[in-house]
Amino acid sequence: MKKDKKEKSRSLWADQLLEGLCELLFYLVILAGAFLLMLLFGIDEADEGVIEILMIPSGLVVCLLVGIVMLIHYLVKCHKRAKELKKIYKQLKPKYNIFLMTVTRKKDDQMVDFPIIRGKTGEGKFELSKDGDGFIFSVERLSGPIEGRKSEFHLTSSDEAIQCIEKFMSGEG
Repeated sequence: MKKDKKEKSRSLWADQLLEGLCELLFYLVILAGAFLLMLLFGIDEADEGVIEILMIPSGLVVCLLVGIVMLIHYLVKCHKRAKELKKIYKQLKPKYNIFLMTVTRKKDDQMVDFPIIRGKTGEGKFELSKDGDGFIFSVERLSGPIEGRKSEFHLTSSDEAIQCIEKFMSGEG
């Protein structure tokens, strides 16, 4: 127990230090951009207020660049997460009426986007999502006892996921 508290306090301290260093780096990059603008415009003297005025467009450019980098990172992360699901979807789409979509769900007190494959038959509906190295196959049936209508299976491979979807969509499972 004591080790966990020490690790948490070190982690908190390290996170705060890293956050402070990032803020300083952000400010220094904006300041360097302002000095670069001074050089580009041929301003030799640092008159009162010139640096502060030039920090505004420099800050806007830095914020824009950081936003673009964050957007690219998010898109690459989403693409990697959905890669195996896309393979399964491409293989089964010609046979069955299934959809590849992204849903937003709460995970660890944060809203997170999850790619899923969803399908529906007269018996019910299913969802297949990625979970670490495996998959989660959730089924919700329209008929039967109330306790057994919802079920969830943890699958280890894409072949198992394909078999479960085919069983469900053909009415066997």
